[in-house]
Amino acid sequence: MKKILFMVLVALLSFSFLAPTALAGNEDIIIEKLVEKGVLSNSEAEELRKEIGKEEKEVKIPKWVEKVNFKGDLRLRYQGQQRDNADGTTGVSRDRGRFRLRAAFEADVNPQWKAGFGIASGSDDPRSTNQTLDNTFDSPDLRIDLAYAQYQPVDWLTGIGGKFKNPFWQPKDLTWDGDIRPEGLALKFKFDSSDNLEWFFTPTFFIVDELSGSSSDPIIWALQAGVNWKFTDNMYLKFAPAYYSTDNFKGNAFPNRGRVGNNLGNTTDDGTDTGLYVSDYKVLAIDTEIGLGLSGPVPFIAVFGQYIQSDFDDADRPVAFRQGDDLNTGWLVGFKFGHKKVKELWQWQAKYNYRLLEKDAWPDFLPDSDFYGGSTNAKGSEFEFTLGLHKNLTLGVDYYISEIDKTLVGEGNREENLLQVDLVLKW
Repeated sequence: MKKILFMVLVALLSFSFLAPTALAGNEDIIIEKLVEKGVLSNSEAEELRKEIGKEEKEVKIPKWVEKVNFKGDLRLRYQGQQRDNADGTTGVSRDRGRFRLRAAFEADVNPQWKAGFGIASGSDDPRSTNQTLDNTFDSPDLRIDLAYAQYQPVDWLTGIGGKFKNPFWQPKDLTWDGDIRPEGLALKFKFDSSDNLEWFFTPTFFIVDELSGSSSDPIIWALQAGVNWKFTDNMYLKFAPAYYSTDNFKGNAFPNRGRVGNNLGNTTDDGTDTGLYVSDYKVLAIDTEIGLGLSGPVPFIAVFGQYIQSDFDDADRPVAFRQGDDLNTGWLVGFKFGHKKVKELWQWQAKYNYRLLEKDAWPDFLPDSDFYGGSTNAKGSEFEFTLGLHKNLTLGVDYYISEIDKTLVGEGNREENLLQVDLVLKW
């Protein structure tokens, strides 16, 4: 009988090693079945339970594994681009294969503190983690994407410092490209005044650059305050005004701007895309979304919008570049329908938006880099469709029709068509 007991024990422990989630909590059920079939007596069953308990105590998962969360994603992309030449004629088309790889770890240091670290593919461009397939099979770089410490002393307050995900809520990317990881400090206040009404406040301090020998480093102060109001179980309104104030932008130049040619982004002292800013920016922004859950083949629908206005004045421009218009506003309107999120097989979502971002409405190194190179002074449409192919596996199509106003330099508008087809795997 001891031989039978040993064989049963080995089988149970082997199965628990190979498929622990399937066996967890089911040992007693299996043993009871063996007793019912007459394979084990009651005393032998009790002995077996004790043996399994001893083995489970000896096999321990390292504590650090329990404290660390690992997640990431891989995106494979085809991108087709067609941009008009400066004289309005059809430009050369460009076809690229690209990938994006991101991986991040977050560790619970203690009940109140966390540490996060992430890496991503791409270059030093803060608005893109894409890696183009080129350069004769070279080995591209991985760069630091996240490095932060997070402190949460109470449920309604979280502080974070370092390089982290954008803490501001936005329904779309008129102002902030989704790949940007700001650096500095942020606080998040979040609390409920009732079961269906949530308030949030997010003050931030972002360091844009550090200039050797200068005490006037470029920075951004900002505050977003908002409400998430659930009218019913199926209907919500999210509304969040924000205020941004830049310091020491005037007289400085930053890399990674729109890169679409001279005089096409923010106003500079010499009209070039590498010139010095002529003003700081004080910007009021409003983001909002209202959504409704439905039944039937379209389970969700929402409309969303963004609006911004800076304090930039035409008089701030050098005389040679004045427009007779402040050109300091931007807006985006759109809608989406399908599933609220696409995570499972055959879930889907379609989305459309139209946007206008005037020349000096917003710093030109921050907007979505896929919309006419990320420049200001641009307008147009974006169409998106995402389909779930499996759990955490999606296929997406994104199509932009955008144009930039070049009347400033005596040329016609330049249109760009951009197609992106993405296969995304998340874990």
